Amino acid sequence: MYMVTIPLHIIVVAVLLVLAVVTPLFSPFIRKIKDRHPVNDKLLPLSIIIAAPDNTRQLDRVLEGFLSQEYDADYQVVIVIGEGDGLSEDILKKYKDNPHLYYTKLPTSSRYLSRRKLAITIGMRAAKHDWCVLTSVHCLPKDSQWLRHFAKYISDETNLVIGTTPYEASSPAYYRYDQLRTALYHLNSAQRGTAFSTNQPLIALRKEDFFQKQGFAGNLEYQRAEYEHLVNKFATKERTMIAVAPEARLVLSKPTKKQWMYRHMHSIDSFKSMKRSFSFRLRYHVDLWTMHIYNVLTISAIVYGAWGVVMSRQMSLAHIVILSSAILLWILSFVIRCAIYAPVLRYFDNVHPIKAVIFDWLVSWYNLGTRLKYYATDKYDFMTHKL
Repeated sequence: MYMVTIPLHIIVVAVLLVLAVVTPLFSPFIRKIKDRHPVNDKLLPLSIIIAAPDNTRQLDRVLEGFLSQEYDADYQVVIVIGEGDGLSEDILKKYKDNPHLYYTKLPTSSRYLSRRKLAITIGMRAAKHDWCVLTSVHCLPKDSQWLRHFAKYISDETNLVIGTTPYEASSPAYYRYDQLRTALYHLNSAQRGTAFSTNQPLIALRKEDFFQKQGFAGNLEYQRAEYEHLVNKFATKERTMIAVAPEARLVLSKPTKKQWMYRHMHSIDSFKSMKRSFSFRLRYHVDLWTMHIYNVLTISAIVYGAWGVVMSRQMSLAHIVILSSAILLWILSFVIRCAIYAPVLRYFDNVHPIKAVIFDWLVSWYNLGTRLKYYATDKYDFMTHKL
C-alpha cells in the first residue's frame, strides 16, 4: 500500500484558491435586497413628523422640501420646535398660509427625558392621520414626488415601513460606504424575518400602534437611537416593508466628524437594550472575520514564499509557486468582490467598487476606534438621567 504525499505548496495553493472564491460570498453585498411594495397603489392620508427642537438652521430648507410635495391624498407636516425658540417660530411664520403645516412645541421643563423622543411623541399625538412618517430635520426630499413614491409602501396590510436616507454626495466616501454596508444588514434582517433595527432616520408606522404599545416605553433612558428602538419594538414578521427605490429615498445631510462618531456611539450604547441582537451581530462579525482570516493567510503565504525565494541559495520552485499563487489569488478575490459589490453600489449611488473593497479592510479598525472612544466616555453622556 502506497501513501501519496501531497507537497506542501500544492496544499497551500489549494486552500488559498478555495478561500479566494468562497470568502467574497461572506458579505452583505451578495444578499439581494428586493424592493417591493403592495400591489394596491391607493395613497393613504399621512402625517410627516419632524422633531426640530434644536435645529433652527435646517428648518427653512426642510419646510420648503416637505411642504412642496405633490401628493394625491391629504398630508400634514408636523414640526416640533423647542418652547421659546423665537428663531424657529419666525421661520415657521413664512409658511403659515400653507395648509399642510402644523407645528407644536416641546416644553423646556423636559430635562430628564430624551428631547428627541419626547418631541416625536408630541408630534405623534398632534398628528391628524393614523399613518405617520417619522424623519429627521437633517433629511431632505430630492424632489416634489418623494412622498408619492414612499407612500406606495404603506398599506392596510403593513404595520411598519423602513426607508433609506443615504448621505449626500459631498459626504466623506467612507461615511457613505459604512452607512450603506450597515444598512444592508438591517434591510436583509427585515427581508428574512423580523427586522432588527435601522441606521437611517426614515420610518412609517401607525399612530394607533405607537400609543397602544406605549411608544418609547422601555428605552426612555437612552437619549438617542429613536428610530433604532422603534423598529426593534414595532417590527413584525411579514408586515414590515422596506422602501429602497431611489425615488423613495431622502437625502441625509453631510455629517461632521463629531456627529458621525456620536451616531455610532449611541448605536453601540442602545444595542444592549434591543431584542434579536445576537443573530444580527453574529452575521456581521462572521462576514468580517472570514475576510480578515483570508487576508492574514494570504499575507502569511506571500511572506513565506518571498522569504524562501530571497533566503534560499537555490531558487525554490515551491516558494515561487506559493508566492505567485498567493498574489494572483488575492487579486482574483479582489476582482470577485468588486464584481459582487458593483451592482449594489450602483443602485444606491454609493462609492466606486474598488474603494468599497478597500474600505472593507478598514471597517474593523474604525469600529475598534469607535468602541474604544465609547468605553472612554462617561456612559451617562448617552442617557437622560442616572438610574
